[in-house]
Amino acid sequence: MILSFDDALDGPLEWRDEISGLAAEIERSDLLEIGTVEASGELRAVDGGFLLDGSLEYDQSLACARCLEPALERIVETFEVFLVRRAPRIGDGAQRGDGSDRNPDHEEYDDELELEADDLSVVAVQGDEVDTRDFVVEQVVLNLPTRALCRKDCAGLCPTCGADRNRVACGCEPAGDPRWGALAALRAPSEH
Repeated sequence: MILSFDDALDGPLEWRDEISGLAAEIERSDLLEIGTVEASGELRAVDGGFLLDGSLEYDQSLACARCLEPALERIVETFEVFLVRRAPRIGDGAQRGDGSDRNPDHEEYDDELELEADDLSVVAVQGDEVDTRDFVVEQVVLNLPTRALCRKDCAGLCPTCGADRNRVACGCEPAGDPRWGALAALRAPSEH
């Protein structure tokens, strides 16, 4: 949803959005599905900028890292971002200090903005509006686990026969890691 900073100066702006089809936009091979994201929040003016807060609720499904079955999870999350409007370097219609004319249709912004360690949730925004969708998508990506599991005690797939060990006991001998072969030879009794 597009929100105007000028409107937020008159009082807090409430926003609500439903976003679907995000799984197609996010490049993750293990991502199976992201349900419709129900997002809502508020944009309000505060000292030095604007505060955008929101809450998200949706379902996500990723392939389990051990057995490849869907790992379903319900996400309920909140976020808060401090927005700072970037000021133009040169006033509209003004001349540059070197006497050359400036194109009034082209705004120039100061690209250098120094952020401190405490400013990790500060976002510099150009223009008079903010699109809440960008922040919703960012939060969805941040909520994706590095490695999804269908359950904590997932036994995974048998590396020998490929059977799902959560469903069947395949009977295969546990395969040793060949990288440890030289050490295993040291443990074997020597023949003299």
